[in-house]
Amino acid sequence: MIHTQAQTISPLDSGTISFTHAFNTPGKYTLTLNGSTIGTISIRERPTFVISSSSITPNPVLRGEPTTITVTVKNRMDTTNRFTGNIRTNNSTIATDFASIPAGESRMLSYTHRFNTSGEFALAMNQSPLGVVDVERPATFEFDPLVSDP
Repeated sequence: MIHTQAQTISPLDSGTISFTHAFNTPGKYTLTLNGSTIGTISIRERPTFVISSSSITPNPVLRGEPTTITVTVKNRMDTTNRFTGNIRTNNSTIATDFASIPAGESRMLSYTHRFNTSGEFALAMNQSPLGVVDVERPATFEFDPLVSDP
């Protein structure tokens, strides 16, 4: 028995009882209510993915110019699973992508981003460090007025 809850229902009336439970172990569970089977639920293992490689190009990059972040993700499970990749820097998500990755296979995900400020930005995908991109300020030039000497 996981949960119990009592509710009084008048004759010819109906009611709703809701239960929430976090299953810690994968498997198939039978759901019963007052001794009667009301259904089954299958709990799968949480998908396991690993980042096998990543690159940031160009690096350094000029502020406002595009840089491409490429990440190779491997599905370590024995079933196809959906991967959600969030690229983050400074506690902000700068890109998100999804991929259905078959069992034991890898997929390359590619993101393009333009940084609007200069500096060094540590990048991570789902808390896995990817590297640091150095965003440089574009060069500025000052010209003195041309003076012609007759």
